[in-house]
Amino acid sequence: MTGLGAPSVRRAIPDGKLGLYAMVFLANMGWGVMSPVLANVQAEFRVSVFEIALANSVFGLARLILDVPIGLVMDRMDPRLVRFSGAAVLAAGSVICALAGDFSSLLFGRFLHGVGAAIIQVTNMVWISRLSTDERRGRDLGIFQAVQQAGASFSPI
Repeated sequence: MTGLGAPSVRRAIPDGKLGLYAMVFLANMGWGVMSPVLANVQAEFRVSVFEIALANSVFGLARLILDVPIGLVMDRMDPRLVRFSGAAVLAAGSVICALAGDFSSLLFGRFLHGVGAAIIQVTNMVWISRLSTDERRGRDLGIFQAVQQAGASFSPI
């Protein structure tokens, strides 16, 4: 049996990118985590269909608002210093959602979850680009996108 440090894995994902990909996978699980429980959330908080759709969409709204500004910040900073703050914000948003006693708390938690995901996604994409060589950049960013979509696909399950 081969471990994560095995030569075959190191050749497939060199330069410490495995941790980045793992973080991206886990962060993207948050995209669809609400979908299977929307009816339960709607019943628990006694909200309309519009409001429950808002609870699902506010995550993407945070990403829409913040992706470009975070990219601009990353042009001036080392993404290694910032990406773990994204994980902390994402975790805080998840805790707020899990403990939400009212619908506004749930919305706030979902928005924070999206803020954390935006920080993680953009900073990790910048970091992967910086770690990659010109010859591998397309492949590495392709793996990044595949891992992103895998996380989003597995989250409803």
